[in-house]
Amino acid sequence: LLLLITSKCPLPGQDLLSVKGARYAGMGGCSVALSGLWNINSNQAGMARVRKFSAGINYEDRFGMSQLSTKSIAVLYPARFGVMGASLDYFGYSLYHETKFGLAYAKAITPHLRAGLKLDFFQTAFGDQYSGNNLLTFELGFQYDLSKNFAFGADIFNPIPKSGPSEVYFNLPLIYRFGLVYLFSKNLLVTAEVDKNSDLPFYEVRAGVEYAVRNRYFFRVGLGSQQEIFTTGFGYKWKRLSFDLAAV
Repeated sequence: LLLLITSKCPLPGQDLLSVKGARYAGMGGCSVALSGLWNINSNQAGMARVRKFSAGINYEDRFGMSQLSTKSIAVLYPARFGVMGASLDYFGYSLYHETKFGLAYAKAITPHLRAGLKLDFFQTAFGDQYSGNNLLTFELGFQYDLSKNFAFGADIFNPIPKSGPSEVYFNLPLIYRFGLVYLFSKNLLVTAEVDKNSDLPFYEVRAGVEYAVRNRYFFRVGLGSQQEIFTTGFGYKWKRLSFDLAAV
């Protein structure tokens, strides 16, 4: 008990800063150089390639406990001046929960360069015994096409780290990511990235592969150097509806 109390070893649970979307989860959590709906939570520049109104829901379950589940929704609306989006993420249950609401904007600046920006509002509640926390921050990212099949992406979250003045300490770390994606063919995609969280003493290296069959069935695997060591996933697409499942 004494060792447990005096230890400074971090014991992280689930949080709202992890990559959302089962497609990305199946590829080791890689997302910074990819494009799609769930880039609203990882690199908003990837939203710029969304051409039609899109909406999605995401549910993540840890250890079979509803108290450790994360529920997310996202909506994107392409307009003449860029792509606008909104997202809502909820983690926890009545005695402890985190909520994240965001508004995002992305635009293709040139045929090869895309940029995105998002404002995030965080709220943490600790039941009835403690006051909650409210924090406002932002994130921004860009993507650049090095060639027709090769792209680079970078993203930074919370460039100015903030802490919440409350009875319970709450802070948001600085997180930055950069990565690459390469299309070997219309069926095979390979991506890799490096992540750094200011609250953690290590760099996370991730890699993922996606293989498509007739652009309808998708098989995915991924690797991570520190936390999410091995991932796998499956996707199915029918017209404008897609379903993705991943295990970590």
